[in-house]
Amino acid sequence: MPIRRCTNHHTCARSEQTQTRTVVRYCVALVGGLIAGNQLLAARQAWRDWHAWVVSDPSLADFYRTDFWVDVVTAALSVAVAASSSGSSAHTPGLAARARWPCRS
Repeated sequence: MPIRRCTNHHTCARSEQTQTRTVVRYCVALVGGLIAGNQLLAARQAWRDWHAWVVSDPSLADFYRTDFWVDVVTAALSVAVAASSSGSSAHTPGLAARARWPCRS
C-alpha cells in the first residue's frame, strides 16, 4: 500500500495533536494506576492498624479508620480517572483511519 502524502497541512497538524493527546492519555492512565496501587497498599496497612488499635486506643483506631477510607477513596478516584483517560475520545480518529493514511512530509 503506497504512503499517501499530506497535501493539507491542517490534516497533518491534527494528526500530530492526536498523537500528543494519545501519549498524554496513556501517561495519565499509567500514573493513575500507580497512584491507585500505592493507595491500596496504604489502605491495607491502615485496615490492619485500625483493627489492631480498636481495643487499646479507640482514638488512634478512629484515626486509622479515617486513613483507611481516605486511601480507598483516593484509589477509587485514581482508577476512575485512569479508566476514563484510556477510553476513546470523540476527537480521536480510530486506529484504522490512522493506519491507512499516515501523514508524511
